[in-house]
Amino acid sequence: MNRLRKTTKLSKLGILLLAAAATGCFAGARAPVPAQPEQLSSRTYVYECNGGYEFVVQTEENQAWLFLPHQTVRLPRSRSGAGVWYRGNQISFQIKNDEAQLEVGETVHRHCRNNHAKAIWEGAKLRGVDFRGVGNEPGWIVEIVGGEAIVFISDYGQQRQVFAKPEPTIDPDARTTTYTIDDLTQTFTLVITGAPCRDTMSGEAFSATVNITVNGRTFQGCGKPLH
Repeated sequence: MNRLRKTTKLSKLGILLLAAAATGCFAGARAPVPAQPEQLSSRTYVYECNGGYEFVVQTEENQAWLFLPHQTVRLPRSRSGAGVWYRGNQISFQIKNDEAQLEVGETVHRHCRNNHAKAIWEGAKLRGVDFRGVGNEPGWIVEIVGGEAIVFISDYGQQRQVFAKPEPTIDPDARTTTYTIDDLTQTFTLVITGAPCRDTMSGEAFSATVNITVNGRTFQGCGKPLH
């Protein structure tokens, strides 16, 4: 879907909030995990409706951003009616229980359901994540945020680390981009290889293979750029 995106300048506090909140965004994680990171201030959905229509929604306290196939709109929240309504600009959007309904002019898209797996990745994109990688056993995620930081969450969210993003070492022949951090107390290496990868639990296909080493401990998984 081609659509405009909201852009947000990330502060140091914002990056730390992302790190603290990223717990739980593990594809196929088996351990209990908290909610999605965007729930600190908002929540992202990817709705799939009858007829193959799909769109992205980011809800906030009193408004919602709808990223439709051909336009991006902001709708204020309405206090009337059953469920949660957002209305404006001849567009009406309702969330009720597990379903949503979208009305654009005279066209009504019914029985729209959130694809949770897609919503996690769209939410990361809207938060300014440039690259995201995931792995299993134990579940982990890595995010390169706004070109400023690398956030690594491991052991199903039990461990969180935030690093200032160093300049990468790029090997065009090997198709690798390597980030190395050594601050005397720990070492962290992130290697992104431009080679197809398939998640070991979900079976989802990705465009990159991800290898991470933290103080001699290795993590392997998959990832993809988001911008």
